[in-house]
Amino acid sequence: MNPLRERLKEWTDADIAQYEYGVLLGIFPDDDPECPYHFFREYKWVFWTDNPLGNMLFKSLKRLAQAGVLEWDPEEISFRAAPMFDVEAAAAQVDVEPVKETL
Repeated sequence: MNPLRERLKEWTDADIAQYEYGVLLGIFPDDDPECPYHFFREYKWVFWTDNPLGNMLFKSLKRLAQAGVLEWDPEEISFRAAPMFDVEAAAAQVDVEPVKETL
C-alpha cells in the first residue's frame, strides 16, 4: 500500500494535494469521516496564501513531480501520482531544476 499514491491517484487540485501530503507527514489531522475536509476548509488560507508552511508543501510536491513520483499539470494547477514511477530512474537524476517560488 502506498498512501501518497492512493490519495493522489486522480488529478488533484494543488491545495487539496498539499493538504493530503500534509496529512501523510503528520502535519494536519486526517479527515473525520462524518465531516470530510473540515480541517482543510477551516485552514484553506494555509494553501492559498504566501506562508512558510504552504510554500514548503507546494515546493515539496513540485520536487516530487520533478523526480517523477508525481505528475504536475501547470495549466490546471494539479498533481497526481505518476502511474509509471521508476525508483532507479528518479534516483539517477542529477540535473533537477530549482522549484520556482510561485505558481
